[in-house]
Formats: sequence, structure tokens, C-alpha cells
Amino acid sequence: MARAKPRAIDHDGPCLGGNCDSDTNADKTARGHRLAVRVASSILRQQSAILQNVALADLQKALQVFRDYSDHLFSFVDCTSFAVMERLGINHAFAFDSHFDEYSGIIRVPR
Repeated sequence: MARAKPRAIDHDGPCLGGNCDSDTNADKTARGHRLAVRVASSILRQQSAILQNVALADLQKALQVFRDYSDHLFSFVDCTSFAVMERLGINHAFAFDSHFDEYSGIIRVPR
């Protein structure tokens, strides 16, 4: 079976994809366990994504965002994504989570 290549997104820089847990769980419930294992394995081999570690400074920034945006429904995971994206200079996020539309400086694709 041929491997699917990651699709390019038309923009000027890198793009943050959703978190591994939610992506693999969605596949597990919707398309079966075997596919979820293949997706997770591909992510871990960095064939379909480049993994980034979350630094202590990212978590501290995430907590500050979490506090500052208390009027939004951001999860701490959302805030951690925002912090990592800022550190890496990423302004595009491949996400279905509309919270990414609410944080300044991030463009969510697809819209």
C-alpha cells in the first residue's frame, strides 16, 4: 500500500497541526484501531509531522495566556499550543478548533 504524503498548505511558513492525542483518538473512533495505530506511528516516526518538545518556558507562557484570556474558552492545551507556536514563529495552525481563530496572530486552516 502506498503511503500518503502530507499535503502542503498554501502559506509562507510552517504550520502547527493538532495534538497527537485528539487526532489519533478521532481516527480510532471513526475509522478503526488499525488506522489510529498507523497514524500515531507515522507521527512518532516524524513522517507526517515534526514533533516539538514543550519547554518549561512554554508552560509558563501558556499559564499566563490561560490567565489573561479567562473570558475565552481556551483549554490549557490550546494555550500551550499558542506558546509553542509563538516560540517557533509559527502563525498558521491546521486545526478544526475555532479557539485558534480567537487568539491574535494565528491563522487557522482550514477555515
